[in-house]
This record gives sequence, C-alpha cells and structure tokens, in this order.
Amino acid sequence: MPYYRCKTKGCPERNKSVRKEVIEPEFEAILGRINPSEQVLSLTKAVFVDVWQKKMADRVTRKVDIERELGKIADERAKLVQLIARATNEKVIAAYEERIGSLAEKELVLKNTRMSLVEHGPSIETALEIVFDFLKNPLERWQNGDLHTKRLVLKLVFQEKLAYNRKSGFETAILSLPLRVFTLSEAQNSRLVEVGGIEPPSESDKESASTTRSSD
Repeated sequence: MPYYRCKTKGCPERNKSVRKEVIEPEFEAILGRINPSEQVLSLTKAVFVDVWQKKMADRVTRKVDIERELGKIADERAKLVQLIARATNEKVIAAYEERIGSLAEKELVLKNTRMSLVEHGPSIETALEIVFDFLKNPLERWQNGDLHTKRLVLKLVFQEKLAYNRKSGFETAILSLPLRVFTLSEAQNSRLVEVGGIEPPSESDKESASTTRSSD
C-alpha cells in the first residue's frame, strides 16, 4: 500500500508515514475549492495588467531620465577635455582628469541600469494567459497531469510547501499571489477595490510551515 513518508530533518515524526489514500483526498479537497469564475479571472487579470503597465510606464520614464543624464555627462566630459587641452597648471589638469574619472564611473552605473530596464520575454498579457489558464482548475491538472505537471501545480498554487499533521490534516495553506487575489475578488462579489499595487504577504501569512511533513 502506497505511503507518504516524512523526511524533514529534526521533525519528531521523521520517517513515519501516512497512507496515500488518507492524505491525497485531503489535498485534492484543497485544490477542489480553488475554482474562480470566469468573471473573477478576467477582473483579476485586468488588475495585474494595470499594475504591470504602470510599472512599465515608470521604466520608460526612468530610461528617458537616464538618457538625459548620459547626455549631460557626455557634454561635461567634452568641455573638460577642451579645458585640459588649454590648461598649463598640473594641479588644474589633475583636477579635470579626476572629474572625468568620476563621470566615467557614473556613466558606467547609468548604462548598467539602462541595460537592466530592457524588456525581455513575452508580454504580461501572454504570461498571464498561460498561468491563469493553468490555475482555472488546478485539481483537474493535478489528477490528469504527469509528475512535472503535479510539481507545477504545487509551485503555482501554493506560496509555501504544505505541512501535514497526522491528527489534524493539512495546516493552513498559503496560496500564491494570483490565487489570493482570486479569493479577494470572490469575497467582494467580484468587485475589486481600486488598487495602487499588490500588497506583500502579511506576517500572519508567513507563520505557515515551510515544508511538507507528518507530525503527531
């Protein structure tokens, strides 16, 4: 008969097991409760896209600012080169050269920042379509998927690894951010408050166990 065995170091229930026929129905019951409506899915995606677009607009603004700063550096450096060519005092020349060195360092930092702002990969709309399609019915994906799909379910659905208590069952499951927004949407009858961003997990959320285990 198949079993799940605890492998968590330091756990008093390490190497003790729970029957598959006991633990899997409980886990599938959690997945079965995650079934957001199409209306909620669409509304949630709209919120994420709106937040993403605002962030992208900020990136564009930052790129423009960097280009302006790089232009100022280039102009100042050109003037300093001309001043050095006309200067005869060694100390003055050294000061100009030191300033040019400082400008070069600043320029390097700005160029690295500019490179980090370059967009890569699919659009946010495409990425969300892929992820949200997967999350529409995670129970179905779990029941019909291969090992890779099952691992993907765990990664996309839950923020942390689930902890299992042999007496009380699964401890509180912290859902991933998209699913937490789904829950918020359902709770508000599919109406989301105006959002300026996505809030990070609360401290109480972080108290959930970080690894799957069996305990007494």
